[in-house]
Amino acid sequence: MVPDRVPYLYISGASFSGSTLLAFLLNAHTHMVSVSETCGVLPHRLIKGIDEYRCSCGERLLSCPFFIDVQERIREQGSTFDLRDWKNHFRLADSLLFQRLLTRPTPWGWSELLRNVVTPLFPGAARREREIAARNLHFARAVLEVSGKRLFVDAQKDPARVRFLSRIEELDLYVIHLVRDARAGASSYMKHNPANDARRGARRWLNANLTSDYARHHVPASRWMRLRYDDLCADHQGVIDHISDFTGTPRAAIPASFFETPHHIVGNEMRLAGTGEIRPDNSWRKRLDDVQVDVVRRVAGAANRRFGFDWP
Repeated sequence: MVPDRVPYLYISGASFSGSTLLAFLLNAHTHMVSVSETCGVLPHRLIKGIDEYRCSCGERLLSCPFFIDVQERIREQGSTFDLRDWKNHFRLADSLLFQRLLTRPTPWGWSELLRNVVTPLFPGAARREREIAARNLHFARAVLEVSGKRLFVDAQKDPARVRFLSRIEELDLYVIHLVRDARAGASSYMKHNPANDARRGARRWLNANLTSDYARHHVPASRWMRLRYDDLCADHQGVIDHISDFTGTPRAAIPASFFETPHHIVGNEMRLAGTGEIRPDNSWRKRLDDVQVDVVRRVAGAANRRFGFDWP
């Protein structure tokens, strides 16, 4: 039975920082479960439409027994839920500008006080937050019930979720800020979107990681930790043991064939094409020339040092 307060681990950070790998490893843990991206399938991943989108288990998402069971249990708890559109994202305003105003983490304590005053001025915003919060809670409970595990892992990465999750009294929340070297991060943004040059890729890495760092103020210091992607690759069992201790979860050995154990992961293409081999992706060394590396240094070098890397 899932306890009244749901043990909940949230992974925040920039895209392409290793969150899918971490979700697979944690889901292979005896006591942890993850579907990776708790907000469901992003539109740009629906190349063939939601009807053809496959769960990492190989089944079409809409006919996957695991997710069908989760959907029914969410509805039994009183939330509306549809596998075609999960609606777990805390979208409080239709305007992108106002959405950022209401949700984006900042380093200023007064901004939280301002939001508490401003949010009620947006029609339906408070009601939306309550409904979305309940659906996220019911989603985590349903996944834990179906899996029979004790700790739910949310690898959505969006730093804005930390604030809202911290306001759900029924969640026992822990947060990991997963961070990758700025050069690798900027290079990945460039690889996945040709519109990103080195400067734009570095800025996207910087913004995502700074806002993740700001979000730490929404949880007690004992509930927040930073994890480098490089450390995960170098000693994944040691890192998983540390996460187990951090969340008060019994340790468990991660099998060498962790990728072949049952998973129901949504997110990037690794969920279907991964090999289970754990090694750092240093392809940025071939993708970035000296000029581009210098651009990344000027935009994000100081933050890269701040987050525990020895460059520049």
